[in-house]
This record gives sequence, structure tokens and C-alpha cells, in this order.
Amino acid sequence: MPHIVQKQAALIQQLEEELRLSHLRNPEADIQHLEALYAEKEHKTREIYLLREKKLSVVCDLTVLMNKRL
Repeated sequence: MPHIVQKQAALIQQLEEELRLSHLRNPEADIQHLEALYAEKEHKTREIYLLREKKLSVVCDLTVLMNKRL
């Protein structure tokens, strides 16, 4: 049984090392991922701004309509 555990530990260590090396060989992937996240954040920020503006417009329109009824 201990031999199997040692084998598993060695395999895990090997996989971790391969993963580490793949990140060293391709750091560009991490940068591209960060750039994609940044672009998505900017898009969401613009979307939120537009939705807030739309909400203000709707509230103003409703206020005008309610005042006309009074």
C-alpha cells in the first residue's frame, strides 16, 4: 500500500512540475487572460453606465407623465 501512495505522490509532483513549466513556456496565455478580463470589465462598466442613464430617463419620463395627470 505505501508503494502506491509513493507512486501517486510522484505522479502528482510530476504533474505539478509540468504545469509550472507550461506556465513558464507560455506566460503570454496569462497575460491574454488578464487582458480579456480587463476588456470584459470595461464592457460591463459601459453597460452599467448606459443602464443607469436609461433608468434616469425612464424616471424623468414617468415624473413628467405623473405631473401631467395632476
